[in-house]
Amino acid sequence: MLKRYKPDDQNFTQAQQIWAILSGYAEFQIDESSWGKGKVTYSDLTRRMGLNSSFARIISTRLDIIANFCKQNNLPALNVIVVSKSDGKPGHAVLLSQFNNTDDETEAVLNTNWYEIRIPSIREFREAHEAGKQRE
Repeated sequence: MLKRYKPDDQNFTQAQQIWAILSGYAEFQIDESSWGKGKVTYSDLTRRMGLNSSFARIISTRLDIIANFCKQNNLPALNVIVVSKSDGKPGHAVLLSQFNNTDDETEAVLNTNWYEIRIPSIREFREAHEAGKQRE
């Protein structure tokens, strides 16, 4: 049976949807924003999710889930490519991997073959998120 993502999906399900979208931006280095190849604004991300732009303010929880998963699996922070429309900078939920700045992190994201990596399951996202909360 065909399933579609819905606006009222759980955070971990929406994190899966965001992962799929971001991996496409990174893999094809889509240049849709004015901030450079591979970057997507919060509002464009919510539009790709089929949500209205008011959801842009609340997707940080989902991006934090992705950040924790990337950190725990030694991947560059995939969520670093989500940027503010006003200044082109990523939000506070970016957990840098081995790099000390978002420019190097972004380059690592764009150089990773995200299509070799399976989309994490809801359970994997949940476990990574819980482990991340314990570290705080």
